[in-house]
Amino acid sequence: MSYTLSDIRTYFNTAILAIDPNLKAWDQDPFGIDDVNDFQAVTFYKLYFGSIDLERDGDHYIESIETTLEIYAPRSRNELDNFDSVLQKAIDIKDCIVNPTTNKASGLFTEIFGTTIEPNPLGEDDKSVKIVLSFDVRRLKKY
Repeated sequence: MSYTLSDIRTYFNTAILAIDPNLKAWDQDPFGIDDVNDFQAVTFYKLYFGSIDLERDGDHYIESIETTLEIYAPRSRNELDNFDSVLQKAIDIKDCIVNPTTNKASGLFTEIFGTTIEPNPLGEDDKSVKIVLSFDVRRLKKY
């Protein structure tokens, strides 16, 4: 079965909002490098795509799409609790996205790997949190 990038975006958005329906999507920039200062008071996320690789495996190909999810959280009075909360939310979102039962039921993907979760300060502001999750979305293709 074929899928589009929009299908991947929909699958990810559904999983993200299942974990936290209050997260706001920021989808203004397809490369993920736009200015996020407008969202200083809101927790939000950005989803974008990177490289697409095709590798031969016997009589079929494996297509891999690099997918990145960034979660941004504003300053909080309790920085440690805020950090722990956002990082735990990222772990829960990753678990929901890579769940084999969920992604196989979609019928769109062969598998999704959550490759890394990397917490960072937001630019020079070490009191705001940016969590970067990297995924590898794969499907089998025959030509």
